[in-house]
Amino acid sequence: MRRTGSASPVKTLVPLAWPPADAAGVAWEGDLLAISTVATGGDRAAARGAIRAAVGAATALLTGVGAERIEVAGAAGSAPHLLIDGGAAAIGVSISHCATLSVAVLHRAGAVGVDVMQIGIGNDWARVAWDYLGPATASLLAASLDATRPLAFCRAWTRREAALKLRGEQLREWCAADAADRSHLVELLLGDGLTGVAAVATA
Repeated sequence: MRRTGSASPVKTLVPLAWPPADAAGVAWEGDLLAISTVATGGDRAAARGAIRAAVGAATALLTGVGAERIEVAGAAGSAPHLLIDGGAAAIGVSISHCATLSVAVLHRAGAVGVDVMQIGIGNDWARVAWDYLGPATASLLAASLDATRPLAFCRAWTRREAALKLRGEQLREWCAADAADRSHLVELLLGDGLTGVAAVATA
């Protein structure tokens, strides 16, 4: 059940499939709202347009502001941000795409990061984990079972990307300072074969 008017931290979110069956279901859960659109045919531009249109429509319902006054700004490849009447909105937004789904997370209290991916692992996972996820995570993955490693790797990867997006950073290699990150992580409950995480700053 979606909670309205609560600012309590949440641990999991179920993205609302867009368009919703009932506009009344478009409500904050804690300070967050996650929405999703289906991505088909590998058309990234169409997927990008669909999820941004959904973000605009959801923001209109959440704020009571006319959709024509809302813009999801930001060029392809850059972090999106919401404008209302041309000015920066207080609501933060982050978007992520995988082959079958696009997900956006809105945060009514400011910045947010999100990342989703299909569960899978490449042959070079050990090097990638060491370079981008850090030695502690790389060691845990090396010690994990072959059967569970793909999910563990993808969970770690989405957490890493979501935390970087929260801070407005592009994907980069791990550095020692990253070990101090204390972002609040919220698991996205997605379909089979998918995993995702949202990150917000800890109060």
